[in-house]
This record gives sequence, C-alpha cells and structure tokens, in this order.
Amino acid sequence: MKNTKQEILTYLHDNLSELAQEVCNDIYKDYWITEALLAGGIPYREYGFLIPRKVNQGKTFMQIAGNAWGDSGHGASLWQIDDRSFPDFIKKHPLTDVKAYMIKAVEVLIDKEKYLLSKGWTRSKLGDELFERAVIAAYNCGQGNVHKALSKGLDPDRYTFGGDYSKDVTQARFLYYEMFEPQQAKAENGIDRYVGEAKP
Repeated sequence: MKNTKQEILTYLHDNLSELAQEVCNDIYKDYWITEALLAGGIPYREYGFLIPRKVNQGKTFMQIAGNAWGDSGHGASLWQIDDRSFPDFIKKHPLTDVKAYMIKAVEVLIDKEKYLLSKGWTRSKLGDELFERAVIAAYNCGQGNVHKALSKGLDPDRYTFGGDYSKDVTQARFLYYEMFEPQQAKAENGIDRYVGEAKP
C-alpha cells in the first residue's frame, strides 16, 4: 500500500463505509455529518498516515483499529478520542468496537458545535464552509481556541495542529466524495472543495 491520500481514503472507505452510512443515515440522520467526513476526512487526518506501514506489515483492519493509539498514548481509535477527556468511555469500549468510537466522534463534534453556537458562531453568520470548518477545527484544538481565533478575525485553524487541520480534513472529505460519491460532491453547495488550494 502506498502512502498517498487516495490509497488511504480507499482503505478507509473499504473498511468504514458501511458503518458510517449507518451512523450518518440512521443514528444521526438530522445532523450535517457525512460519510465522507466520518469515514474519510477525520480518520484520514487523525490516523491515516500510520495505516500504509501497518497494512504493508500484513496487519488486518481489526488489528490496526484495535491498536490505534496515538497522541503520545492519549488518542484512542481511528478518531483519536482523548483518554483524558473521556476515560470512562474508553475503559468501557475496546478499540475493536469501531462503531462505538465512530459514534463518539460525532458526539464530540456535536458538543463542539453547541459551544460555538452558544458564543454566537452560527451557520448563518459564518456561512456553510467556515461554520463546518470551525466545528472540525474545534475537534482538534478545542472549542475555546476556535472561539478565540474567530473572535480575533483569524482562521479557525489558527490554533490547530499544523495550522491546517480543518482545511486538510475538508480536502480529504471532498476527495472522498469525488472518488466514491461524485453526486454528493456536486450536491454540496456553499462548501469550497478546494479550500486552501488553488482552484483548477
């Protein structure tokens, strides 16, 4: 397996698509989360760079998912749920319970969004692209830091790791669409699929 965004997203799609569809279309059907973000963008950024080496070592998906620790031992699962923030959840759910961690990632996003909304950062105020990027950025660096950045007129990624978290996740999200859900990519209005890059 090559360490390219396309190959990593293909691997994630092949192993997570069915679960993500269930989570997005049934459990959270009224929330804006999508398969491309939940199965593609976030796990790509959080853990995807480690996948090719593990696949090339002959590890199965469940072996990879079941040992997906990162962030100096504090990030659990492909979505890197923090064991300092959610110790009880992690104690109760082995990493092999991929669905539980996928659902937890959505719950974290929802909590981040609620905070930003309470501070007045609404979708109507920010627009679709910036609003969703703000929530995604908060998943990485915390909602307080995103609020601080927005209050200063800065990009929501100002305090994220590498300063590009939500941009990178969004780019991976739209690449996932283009690879596996081209009609969905066309249907997404208000989101710039080439955010942070020169448009073709």
